[in-house]
Amino acid sequence: MDPLSRLPVECLEHIIRCIGTHSRESVRILTRLRLVNRHLSLVVFPFLMEDLLRMNHNIHHPYSVPRSRARVQSLLLNSDTISVSDLHPALALELDIHNTSSTTDATIATINATTSGSDQLQIDCLRHIRNVNLNKHTFSRYSTYGYLTSGQQAYSAEIMKYIHSPEFMSICPLVDIDPACSLHSDPKSLAVALIPIVVYREAIWALASPNLDQLVSLSIPLSDIRRYHDIVARLGKLEFIHVAVDLYPGCGRCGYGWSGTKDRPCRDKAMRGLVQFVKDHHQLFPGRLKTVTSSDSPAMASGRWCDSTDSIETDNLEIQRMLPPYQPRSITNLNWPRIAPFLEVIDLSIVHEVWDLEPSVVSQGFLQRCRSLSRFGGQSVVRGCFDWAVQEKQELEASLGQGVVGNLVLAAGSSPVHNPDGISSTTALPPPPPKAAFGTRQMVPLAKVSLYNCDIDTISDIDAIATAFSDTLESLFIRFQGDRGPIRTILFGQGWTADLTRLRRLEIHAQGCRLTLDSSLLVQCPNLVEVEITDSTRAYTCEEIVPHHPASLRRVDELELRGLAALGFHPDTLKSTQNLKVLTLLLKQSKCCFIPPVAELRRSYGLFSAEDKDTSNGDEGDDDISSPPFVIRPRWTWDWQLPVLTTLRLNSEFAYLFEFKMLHGCPALETLSLHMRTTFGRHTRVITQADLFVPGAEGESTPERIVAPNLWKLYMNGHWSFEDPAVLNQFIGNMFPRLSQMSARAWDGVTLGSFVELFRTTGGHVKSTTIFVPPPSADEEFKLGMYPLPHANYRRGDDELPNQLFISGREYIVRKEVTGAY
Repeated sequence: MDPLSRLPVECLEHIIRCIGTHSRESVRILTRLRLVNRHLSLVVFPFLMEDLLRMNHNIHHPYSVPRSRARVQSLLLNSDTISVSDLHPALALELDIHNTSSTTDATIATINATTSGSDQLQIDCLRHIRNVNLNKHTFSRYSTYGYLTSGQQAYSAEIMKYIHSPEFMSICPLVDIDPACSLHSDPKSLAVALIPIVVYREAIWALASPNLDQLVSLSIPLSDIRRYHDIVARLGKLEFIHVAVDLYPGCGRCGYGWSGTKDRPCRDKAMRGLVQFVKDHHQLFPGRLKTVTSSDSPAMASGRWCDSTDSIETDNLEIQRMLPPYQPRSITNLNWPRIAPFLEVIDLSIVHEVWDLEPSVVSQGFLQRCRSLSRFGGQSVVRGCFDWAVQEKQELEASLGQGVVGNLVLAAGSSPVHNPDGISSTTALPPPPPKAAFGTRQMVPLAKVSLYNCDIDTISDIDAIATAFSDTLESLFIRFQGDRGPIRTILFGQGWTADLTRLRRLEIHAQGCRLTLDSSLLVQCPNLVEVEITDSTRAYTCEEIVPHHPASLRRVDELELRGLAALGFHPDTLKSTQNLKVLTLLLKQSKCCFIPPVAELRRSYGLFSAEDKDTSNGDEGDDDISSPPFVIRPRWTWDWQLPVLTTLRLNSEFAYLFEFKMLHGCPALETLSLHMRTTFGRHTRVITQADLFVPGAEGESTPERIVAPNLWKLYMNGHWSFEDPAVLNQFIGNMFPRLSQMSARAWDGVTLGSFVELFRTTGGHVKSTTIFVPPPSADEEFKLGMYPLPHANYRRGDDELPNQLFISGREYIVRKEVTGAY
């Protein structure tokens, strides 16, 4: 006996119940479990029957529609509780009930195939069904644009004959439409669109009618509500109703997909029937019905199907008042309409998620009642909506004798925006009034916060979040949207009065703004794993930079800083980042970068010399921004040991100041991107022999070369030049032995001939090279031994190099040898 079968039945049932709850593939998994042995088959069977037509696996996943159709056919054909002759003609024709060889459901076939014993009869699965839910589009063959859906076939001549027969027209849903509602003078024109509605409601009835007394959940077509109202007394175990809004495509006055429609007689009539159904069920079986949901309503405008946003939850509060109190675990814009009317009486203590609600509905009192809240997200927040959390934190720390959290919450109307006079307009609230002892009430365990469209005035609320939930916050995502007009500077993190020791992910984006971080921000988050902080800074003066304090980020594996956050970053932080895999330090750029004048840049790092003073006259940056720096920034030593770093992206002054000796401490580096191209080309770098060797090793008898053994992608844009051609060959051939892709743009003094010679000597391992130089003339091609690639499928000859060379977007072939001169 296998180990699983040795478990007590109670344990097996618990495992199977978990599979049904947490896996979208529960039907497939349970079906395979039945194949193991008879014992497992008997235990699994009732759970499999529960999942076979459960809503979770049919309504929300469109890929289940074909399987559902085949499953309906197999259930009906293999049942002794319903005769084929009892099926509605429309359903029998749609399922092709007399030709079933090509549409047998694999799950039903497997269930019957695993029945043990030669004298066992085929299992009637329909007898064991407790949930009847089908996607309302299960029998729709045409798309919303009137085309056949992939894998579907057009209606046969037999079905078309039935559709236009008096029998179908007599039972067609169109008979319930008020003639004043219909925009179609010929009802037959709607017949093809109406047949899926008829088939769907007859399929639901055929599956449900044998077991009405046992059903727990049921999808009810709204157009067929009267039939179910007639048998409501038999639905004593029904707990869940999903209303499939399938009313009458083409009924324009009913408003399905038609904006601004006021008269809705068809829908109103059906809704009254639904309300009466729920009312009668509530009177017969008080408290049994737990949930009523609905689908979007299908509609057809101008002959095409479309979707409406109408739903039962938003349209009828009378139904919701008859249901037991709703206790949601998650509140989103999808279920908010159901919650909003009863917000004051609903128990919110188990809510763990509030996501994507309108900021205006998220009040202090609402959030404070969500005592299990762990995830919060939305476009923005209303001013002061987290004041309660700061006050609770103050009370808690005061009760524990740890002092009170700083009074960081801003008064209404204040904003920590950098004013022209340099003074922040932060105003602190007075201390909270004395209250009763905090007792044993636990703090809200908020772990994830995401705000996607903040304005600058929300900075005080972000400070409140960071301080109040400093012990629980694990992920913080903020995106600021700048106003039109001059770029403003956001002072971020100044109100963080506590360390966020659990914070793993920090992502801040300031679009159209500048983001000045508090100098201790990263110090307060020692366990960060992912950091991404960006703003729109391009041109700057060194005096604007606020140097950060060095932080210890031992767990960080991805660090991306763009804008002022990159300029203020303390390089000594990299001494602790042994797990860093991706390092990005960039400023906003277009084709070119901005770099301050060389003299100003050197002075900002405390490297000012007499030579700089002599050469600074007339030396201007990319945008003629030149001001004497007032801040001495920490120097970059470029000698860090980053053993797992795989990607390094630098531009602007970081690329200009980069030293290749850094590669010696980054043995795993795979991608290196250096972009220092400026508009006027005043920032140049000359790579010499000294750059190829580990510092201090060049004068030794056997100097140690700098080698990046795993680097395969190199991008260098800007005015790079080489001391002599030999340095270029050693740079590419020896420093990057596994280089596969190289892009060289705006290099100085490096000709096309230099690259061709490189390929023929030390650079033969470079598979693809892109260089930006004028295309060679025919005479140059002859002299260099190269020519354009004839066609995409061209096969290189033995006398041609395998390297791909792209010049101005065109690929060229290079011969191994050439007799011409350079």
